[in-house]
Amino acid sequence: MATRAKSTAQLTTLARAVASFEPDPRLRLPDVLAVRFLDPAPAALARSRLLRRLAVRLYERWLPGAYLYTIARTKVIDTVLGEELRAGTRQVVILGAGYDSRPYRFHEACPAARFLEVDYPPTSARKVQKVERLLGRRPGHVIYCAVDLTSDTLDAALARHGYDPAGRSLFICEGVTMYLTAAAVDDTLAFVAQRAVPGSSIVFDYVFRSILQGDSTLYGAAEAVRLVRRRGEPFLFGIPQGEIRAFLNARGLDCAADLRPAELERAYLTDGNGRLIGRCVGYWALAHARRRS
Repeated sequence: MATRAKSTAQLTTLARAVASFEPDPRLRLPDVLAVRFLDPAPAALARSRLLRRLAVRLYERWLPGAYLYTIARTKVIDTVLGEELRAGTRQVVILGAGYDSRPYRFHEACPAARFLEVDYPPTSARKVQKVERLLGRRPGHVIYCAVDLTSDTLDAALARHGYDPAGRSLFICEGVTMYLTAAAVDDTLAFVAQRAVPGSSIVFDYVFRSILQGDSTLYGAAEAVRLVRRRGEPFLFGIPQGEIRAFLNARGLDCAADLRPAELERAYLTDGNGRLIGRCVGYWALAHARRRS
């Protein structure tokens, strides 16, 4: 499990790093720290123009649309985080943090914000090592919550690491829900709906349930199912397409935004003339949900 977690974290970070060098400003990501969180070999790949082109082609062969989806997803979550910080959120909980650089990229703009990075213990330990090498110290505004949520609860883990139950919070759950059980997803959403203060919210992505049921008609779905099964990380959870609002409402949350593939392509993957630059995966979507007042 630890080896797979490390591999997944590196692959996601590699995509972000490659995208930070994109020549097209409409695709370029502001995640200039991503390459510095990579291990030496993938970091060298990301810094090479030729190898970056090869990496994008390989991404498209193995997971059609996944690279461009990563670009769109990163921009969506960055936007939500910026808006929430400007609205007064001062506590950000990143679930399955991996090598997410947002606690460091957003610190200058909002130095009062505190970030809690929740992750599997071996991945969390590697993150701390990389941060200390990168910054020369462990930053005071970031708390590293090393926890195995298969044997611990989010409630207990956050309580041990100083989560402020009175503070308005944003929860970021990026690339995680599809690998959880339905019960684990419900527990996470229940924490936001019942334990976070009103005004708190969660931004997360999810796959459409039909892909779990063998639907290979959506763009990139067949390749994705084959790859995650081969890696021993099959998708476990999905939400029926078009039912996110009802799903969240039943769990005490209001849907602030639902961005499906077509919306992501229009907003982030079109040129100045409205022409599509490229397709993103057809089975993945993003939601932003808020606790009711």
